[in-house]
Amino acid sequence: MTVNKANNTHDGNDDFVAELSTAVQEEKIRRKWKVVYTEDNDDTDSRQELEEKGYTLPEYAFTVDCDGIESKESGQLDVRGWIKKQIVYRYTNKPMINLPYKLFTTNGKLVSEGKSDNSGYISVENIKIGRYKLCLGENDGL
Repeated sequence: MTVNKANNTHDGNDDFVAELSTAVQEEKIRRKWKVVYTEDNDDTDSRQELEEKGYTLPEYAFTVDCDGIESKESGQLDVRGWIKKQIVYRYTNKPMINLPYKLFTTNGKLVSEGKSDNSGYISVENIKIGRYKLCLGENDGL
């Protein structure tokens, strides 16, 4: 089985990105791939996104080819990100363990909250690509 990955363009002429092989297991197709950022500024929507956010995101979709039969194209896949940051004391460089944190969008919406781990790391996965405000300690962050 082959999974064909394409970078969607607004003019309908998708740019082929990669061909990935995989197998069906337990009636499911599972395949991971690494997204490598390439600026997408070849249309009006992308230029507007660049002006508003300062960056653009690639727009991916895929098709599946099984024994010569190709599927319809998937819906647009979202590119997701993560934050991993070690918090340490300034002068000793020792990790700050169990430090409360809150992560907000730039417009103040709470995305995640928790405490740093035993090595002082704060990890938040599966978040939209963008800018965030990380607040440390017991304050409400706003």
